[in-house]
Amino acid sequence: MSNAVEAEVRNFGMGVKKACIYLGIGRTKFYDLMEDGAFPNAYKCGTTTRVPLGDLMDYRSKNKVVIEYENFG
Repeated sequence: MSNAVEAEVRNFGMGVKKACIYLGIGRTKFYDLMEDGAFPNAYKCGTTTRVPLGDLMDYRSKNKVVIEYENFG
């Protein structure tokens, strides 16, 4: 992947619902982390909060997020 494409992908904004799924956390925990500065480049787009994928990737790598998927039969 070229540097320009990688930079654009890292800046792609993700909504709170998908960000929570990506991190494996709930909305309350997400907003607590955001308030503590875990996602410094988060921004509002109208009424929607968006977080750049790069911030989420950095958080996951620094905090060793483990997502467990359960199979509900």
